Formats: sequence, structure tokens, C-alpha cells
Amino acid sequence: MMTAAFTSSFSQNLLTSALPSIMKDFSVDAITGQWLTTGYTLVMGVITCISAVLFSKYSVPRLELTALFLFGAGCLGAFLAPTFSVLLVSRIIQACGAGMLTPMMQMSLLHIYPPERQGEAMGLTGVVVGAAPAIAPAAAGILIDSFGWRSIFLTLFVLAVLATIAGSFTLRSLKEPHPEQVELWSLFLYASGFTLFMLGVDQLKKTSFRSMYTYIMFIAGIAVLTLFVRRQKMSVKPILRVELLKYRSMSLGTSIICIAYVLMMASSILVPLYIQTVSGHSATLSGAIMVPGSALIALISPVSGKITDRAGSRIVIIAGLITLAAGCGGYILFTESTGVFPVTLFYMLRSIGIALLITACTTLAVRSLPLSCKPHAMALLNSLRLMAGALFSAVIVLIAEELSSSGSIDIHGVHAAFTVMTATAAAGLILAVWLIPSAETEREAV
Repeated sequence: MMTAAFTSSFSQNLLTSALPSIMKDFSVDAITGQWLTTGYTLVMGVITCISAVLFSKYSVPRLELTALFLFGAGCLGAFLAPTFSVLLVSRIIQACGAGMLTPMMQMSLLHIYPPERQGEAMGLTGVVVGAAPAIAPAAAGILIDSFGWRSIFLTLFVLAVLATIAGSFTLRSLKEPHPEQVELWSLFLYASGFTLFMLGVDQLKKTSFRSMYTYIMFIAGIAVLTLFVRRQKMSVKPILRVELLKYRSMSLGTSIICIAYVLMMASSILVPLYIQTVSGHSATLSGAIMVPGSALIALISPVSGKITDRAGSRIVIIAGLITLAAGCGGYILFTESTGVFPVTLFYMLRSIGIALLITACTTLAVRSLPLSCKPHAMALLNSLRLMAGALFSAVIVLIAEELSSSGSIDIHGVHAAFTVMTATAAAGLILAVWLIPSAETEREAV
């Protein structure tokens, strides 16, 4: 399940580097090409929203193997796609499977591990959630340069087939399936609100902060999602249990993991831009600089989980936010001629902070809840993490573009963006120091 979830998380950020080649091959413009990533994120968000309902309704082997089949079919379709339309449809089919694989792993781990070892369990999820998106850009660059963009989908297809074969022999049921029904009106509201936000983000990337259309999309998205939240509170069988945010541990853990995910995604975009555009180094060196940080996330996440089980979430979250702030803050001091070693070192610091936060915040969010609520908590946390990452990482990158003196991102824009990121991590630290003690007390009471 970890291999399957890693593959799906890996695929989310692989295509960005391939878009120029795909646009050239199919003769489509950037607006059309962007739907390969926008549509994928949108479908993943909708599937993640109903992941708890699906987890309750079907057995683990049936759901996991179905998700892998959809993911693999989408990858094969994309690899063979003769037209852009076929590629887009294949990408959407791929997202239907990918949207279930990471939540399935998380929910299954929460059923397998007892509460006192759930930090260890969330440490395993941190390997997937944290390391895969960081490795993806470098891996995509190597594949595209060596074999072309179709090799990305062939690689993902092979991984999906291997995971399916392994899963056929190893997966077992963890619970009794219960009859559940997906309320279509709620799903429509969530999908519409999420779509409006994604359209706003897409427009933001094209027109920066100057388009009224962007603000209309965001306001409309907020309005629709407000209706969705109200309907969930009134529903007997909601598809997303937003009332779980009344638990301070859940709301605090979700808030801080959203901060961590935004900064992770923004720095994964900005650091390669700094290395290549500002410092003038090659794409290969850019990928090499990011590898040690990605490896640290994979190595530290399980250890972070065990520390969380023994020492509690508070100390790990505070250490993670301090390290993340230091990792981002270092880039404020860099110049065009800063050497490779300090750039790599501070990227590693940032990665250590991410690894600590993803594990400890997820543990804080769900540990106090009854087992029956934990799948719904993971669905809610993943949905908010996905939306926050897509929206606010784009805003931070745009800040870098807006405050750059030249036509492309320069050192002034990089300094501005990392100043915002450091301040955001510092705000998260204040929030953690202030609220975690009461959240931990609430956890003991529950």
C-alpha cells in the first residue's frame, strides 16, 4: 500500500516538467495544456473528499485493487494517447485511482496500529506524502531528457502493475463493510467549489493579481463551499465530516500541516528556479541539490513518528516549525553567487522540518478521535491539505514573480517569497506554542 500510495503521490507533480514537450507534440497552448495538471488535482480532490465513505462501504482489497486498476489504466492510456483529448481523459482516469491510494494507506494504518503507536504509523505516511512530491521534479527531468514525456506514464504503469500483483497476494480485509451512500448534491457542491478555486488559481498563474476574474472565481468558490459546509452539518450521513474540526487537536493539526504542505510545495518550485534562473546552474545540478533533502524526509519521517509516540506531538511540532523557518530563512541571505553547499544545506534543513511536521501534525489531528471517526478525519485533512497546497503555493510563487525586477524571477523575488515563507512558519510556531497544550489536554480528556 505504501508503494501504491508513493506512486500516486509521485505522479501528482511529475507532469509539470513535461508540459512544454506535450504542448509542442499536440500543438496546444498553455491554457489548454495546464488542464493536465489542473484537472488531475481537481479529480483527486473530489475523490479524496469521498474516500472515508468508500473506505466504509467496500473492503480494503477490493478498493485498493480497483484504485490501482484505474490508476494503471489511466497511465497506459496516457502513454498510448494519439491526441490531447485522449491524454486528458486518461489523466482524469488516473486521478480517479490516485485520489484513493494515499487515503487508503492512511486509513488502513490507523486500523492496524493501536493509538499509542499511531505516531509510528503516521511516520510511514510521511515517507509518501513528503518525499514523493520532492523527488518527482528531478525524476521527471531525467526521464524526459532521456526518453521523452511518454516514458513518465510507462514508468508509472509498470509501478502500478507491480503494486497490483503484490497487492493481490498480500491485502486483507481490516473491517466489515457497511452500506453507505454518497450524497450526490453534496458531492456536486464540493466539486463545484473546488473547481472554482482551481480555476481561480489557474487564472492567477496567467494574469497574476490584476484580473478581476480571479477574485470572482475565489469569491464564488467560497460561497459554494460555504453551502457545502452547511449541508454537511445538517446531513445525517455527510460525505465530509466538517464538525470534526470542533476538536482543537484536529483543527490545530490540520492547520499546521496545511502550512507545512504549502511551504513544501512552494519551495519545491522556487528552489529549482533560484538554482537555474538566478544562479545559472544546470537542471541536472538543480535535481542533485534536492535529492539529499528528499532522502532526509524518507529517513526521518518514521523516526519522527516514534519520537511523537514517546514524547508527544508538541515538542516535535515546535522543533519542526523552528527547523522549517530556519531552512526557509537561509534563502533570504543568499545572492546570485551563493555556493552549492549552503543551498543544499538549507534545503535539507527545510526537509527535516517538513518530515517532523507531517508526522506529528497528522498524529495530533487524529489520535484523540474514536476509530470510527478517523477515516473521516483523514479525508478532511487530506482535502484541506490539497486545496491549501494548490492555492497558497501558487500565491507565493506569484509574489516572487511580482517583486522581481526583471521579466523572470530574480534574487529580489526569491528573497521576498522566502521572507513570506519564513514569516508563515513563524506564525505557525506561535500558533503551536499557544494552542498545543490545550489540544493535548483535550486529547487526554477524549
